[in-house]
Amino acid sequence: MAEIACTAYLHAMSPLNIVSAFRKTGIYPFNQQEIQAEKLFPCETFREDTPLQKVIAMKTGKEAVDKYFEDKYNRRSSSPMSPKTGVQVSKCTCKKAILKPKPSGKQITEATFLQQLYEYEHAKETRTGTTATNPKSPQPSTSGIHNNSIEIALSDNDISDEDSELTQGLKMAAIAVLPFRKPKEFRLSHHLDELTSEEFIARYRFSKNGVSFLENLLKDDLQRQTNRNHALTSIQQILITLRFFGTGAFYSVIGDTLGFHKCTVSRVVENVTDAIIKHLHEFVVWPSPAEKERVKQGFYAVAGFPNVIGCIDGTHIRIQAPHDDEASYVNRKGFHSINVQAVCDHQGKFTSVNASWPGSCHDSHIFRTSGLCAKLEREHTNFADGVLLGDSGYQCKVYMMTPFLATDSVAKERYQQAQTRTRAVIERSFGRLKRRFAVLHSEVRLKPAKICKITTACVILYNICIKLNEPDIGDSDENQDNNDAVFNLAMNGNGSGTHIREYIVNRYFT
Repeated sequence: MAEIACTAYLHAMSPLNIVSAFRKTGIYPFNQQEIQAEKLFPCETFREDTPLQKVIAMKTGKEAVDKYFEDKYNRRSSSPMSPKTGVQVSKCTCKKAILKPKPSGKQITEATFLQQLYEYEHAKETRTGTTATNPKSPQPSTSGIHNNSIEIALSDNDISDEDSELTQGLKMAAIAVLPFRKPKEFRLSHHLDELTSEEFIARYRFSKNGVSFLENLLKDDLQRQTNRNHALTSIQQILITLRFFGTGAFYSVIGDTLGFHKCTVSRVVENVTDAIIKHLHEFVVWPSPAEKERVKQGFYAVAGFPNVIGCIDGTHIRIQAPHDDEASYVNRKGFHSINVQAVCDHQGKFTSVNASWPGSCHDSHIFRTSGLCAKLEREHTNFADGVLLGDSGYQCKVYMMTPFLATDSVAKERYQQAQTRTRAVIERSFGRLKRRFAVLHSEVRLKPAKICKITTACVILYNICIKLNEPDIGDSDENQDNNDAVFNLAMNGNGSGTHIREYIVNRYFT
């Protein structure tokens, strides 16, 4: 088949045929007179009577139509009609006719009808010596409007008895109702300038300067690649997403508040979330050696616990029961959730986040399988490299200090208090995170994969808030779901970190 087609192509696309085609169409050598006007008429094979003929025929009869077009085009009415109109007319009653465009897609305009009327009046002027002017555009009617159609109202009151029957049909064509699309309604309220700073932060969780920072950060990813009117700007998309993150309300509620459809809100939240996650490694960064010294000093100032480079813990994000693998998302408290593990510094800024595990997974398992654990196992060499503080749900390691399950000395009591007070930084960070972005505090009604992305995006935004010194939202205290000591007893055994813990007790708390 390919061989036959190739042979035919080589014969058809010969240089002689190509040159001949350019010459016949007047392209080269350039010749405007090569193609005559009648050759530009549309195909007449399937054309029916023009709408002007139909309109006249409804009121005047077939004879008047035949006579008019025989005089005007010097042809019989059964022959193809004038090429100036290209529409088909559906069946009409004596009161109404709906003119529909041809399948070719040629748009019906008011000028089509007015031009016919003007030509007729001009011909009448030539025969009778009267004056004719180009009729003005008629006022559209408000009744019987249809998209992609033109409705002609045939009322006896619109016809003057003094006019000829032929003129009556032409004037009825001139009162056509133009097709139009119902205008879109954009309900976005321009209230941002009217809000005070406190009101703006309460609604969008960022100050106006913070939103400007986000716009500059995300505009390359959010800017629409289109010249169409009313495309959402980057600032509009950011505000929609912040409103959802800050309230956790239904998409329909967010849309009604800001003036968008819930489908638009859903797409915008997904796009902005993906754009934020692209900047994960810019704002959620493990501290460098120089930064570790600053973090150690910050944690030591809290309760005197030495060489702490971070506090680690997990928190549960409540979700709706998913359809797939529903049982794995049920945590030990009996509700469905995503278990999020994070590490923060002394300022509460997150330096590591892992939001990809269902609620049934234990904190210790999440840490053991994480890249952070592999990094510490590979790079940690001695106590001076720093340690993490975790609760009793984690195993005591050389780089992970956990509390004692039972204390039998004053030094261990002091260690226990210092470790608990210092580790409370991560719990307060989770509390501020969930209060700033309430979508994480209530039950999220999305698929688990989207919830993991939203959680990561909220952590990034939280770190940006710390960087920009954004004010806290409400009370920062958080009643964290601390792991039960009995439940985690098996996780805190005699590991290789026990001698480091004993050294800390004897060196700093005796």
